[in-house]
Amino acid sequence: MSDDSLQLRIAAACVRSTTIPLFSGDVGLGKTATWKALAEAWGYHFEAVVGSNRDRQDFMGLPAEHDGMTSYLDVDWARRASEAQKAIVVFDEFNTGGDVFKAMLRVLGERTVGNLTLPETVSMVALMNPVDIAVDGVDLAAPIANRFAHFNWAFDLNAWLDGVVDDFASQDIPAMDSLLGPDTDAHRAKMRSMLATYLRMSPTEVNPGTPEDFTAQAGAFASPRTWTFAMQILGELRENDEDAIFTAVKGCVGEAAAHRFVAWKSQYDLYDPEWAMDNPDEVDFTSRADLIYALLGAVQTLGKISDEAWSKAMELVTRCGEQGRADVAQPAARSLLNSKPDDATVSKRTAEIFSDVYRAVGVWEDDPAA
Repeated sequence: MSDDSLQLRIAAACVRSTTIPLFSGDVGLGKTATWKALAEAWGYHFEAVVGSNRDRQDFMGLPAEHDGMTSYLDVDWARRASEAQKAIVVFDEFNTGGDVFKAMLRVLGERTVGNLTLPETVSMVALMNPVDIAVDGVDLAAPIANRFAHFNWAFDLNAWLDGVVDDFASQDIPAMDSLLGPDTDAHRAKMRSMLATYLRMSPTEVNPGTPEDFTAQAGAFASPRTWTFAMQILGELRENDEDAIFTAVKGCVGEAAAHRFVAWKSQYDLYDPEWAMDNPDEVDFTSRADLIYALLGAVQTLGKISDEAWSKAMELVTRCGEQGRADVAQPAARSLLNSKPDDATVSKRTAEIFSDVYRAVGVWEDDPAA
């Protein structure tokens, strides 16, 4: 398995972000075996739950009475996964689950199995064969499909030929972090703010509605939930990994929306938010509004990490307002103010520019600039 595998980078990004991917592919391609190998190589406990062999209790838990109250007993696979240091749970043959889909809604949406909420150390993955060849396979209903990032499974012939000779005893799986972008708040804020800025500029993309076509409903389509998935995955990818960025967005919100985002992104030159916070004098706040929105979106996230970061973020937002872009800076100013550390002070310059914002969030009853 090579380091430049697009599928491997997508898989790693989904695991690190705990976004749930659904991989669909032909029978006999080693989907489950590959995920088991990935889990072992990356240090995750592995659980496989086969949909066709389970019923609702395997996702809801068995009801039991205790002290006059009814609750649900923990399910074996969920308990093992939650107690492991970190775990990957694979829901295999997912589209053969039949009547368990209703019980799965809460597992996929709220990460809750019976009374047990899965910790963030647990990542989930779904695998299935195409409907026309799956045993008793069904198209996914929109509420189920919209809880996944959808990808087609790609068979790596060279990796299979390299491994099949010795039963894959010597297969080389790259470390997860080597496949992805920096594991930092700054990188995630930058990547997520890029996508959030695009949606701010293109608000009709956010919630165009559930497709009318049943086939389209069973795959990737845009909604606030799936755009959130796209942000989560992009937050783990390298900034210059264009193939993975397009594939991730396509898998979350569909191909047409992904093409429109990538076309917009091609004109986009991101500021590094940490650099900008350390060098506010070198930021051109008169440049494109979408670029500044993206920068300040990332900065307002970083400003909540520490008191020092908050002060730097507030100063950058103030500089933006002083250069005649108070309207662009106002959302970030409001967010930062709502998270102001107790002992932080607000400069008179900031107060004069954003006094309306400050009064609106209840910090001052009177105009501080008066």
